[in-house]
Amino acid sequence: MKMKRIIQNVAGFSQYDVPLSHRGKNSACGPTAIATILNYHYPHSEPADQWQKKWYVNSKTGWFGLSARKMSRTLNELGFSTKVKKKMFIQSYMHEIEHNRPAAIKFDQWTSFRWFSSEYKYRYHWVTGVGYEVTDDDFFLLALDHGKQKDAIRRISFSVNAQILSLVTFSPEK
Repeated sequence: MKMKRIIQNVAGFSQYDVPLSHRGKNSACGPTAIATILNYHYPHSEPADQWQKKWYVNSKTGWFGLSARKMSRTLNELGFSTKVKKKMFIQSYMHEIEHNRPAAIKFDQWTSFRWFSSEYKYRYHWVTGVGYEVTDDDFFLLALDHGKQKDAIRRISFSVNAQILSLVTFSPEK
């Protein structure tokens, strides 16, 4: 059995387009995920780099990145209802995608205490989940990577990465 679902028209941003220091750009993937998702729900006319920098500043992202809890707290302060999920990840993620709501996905090998594994897609990184694919063998996340190829959709194995994933979902209604 194979099933695939993808949200159309989610414009990707690159974390390297933000007017920040080199160190700041390397840690801007979380704020870029926020900017991508909010831009999908609330298109804006600001230049993309300024829009992204706004979320970098609002989330108080440090050079070490943005935690899932801090992202959730930032969005709550702005009036959005958020949830952070580690358990029931697949069900929650599928629910968001089926309701046309992109979701923020965090890969965090370090605070998951998986320091010595090299099998994960990313060690510490945020992506925007825009779809999924179910095959007989695995469940795949379809996600916009906020690195250099901003519109490239990555196909990422859930089973390989499950131990280091967090999902941040939020309602587009304030």
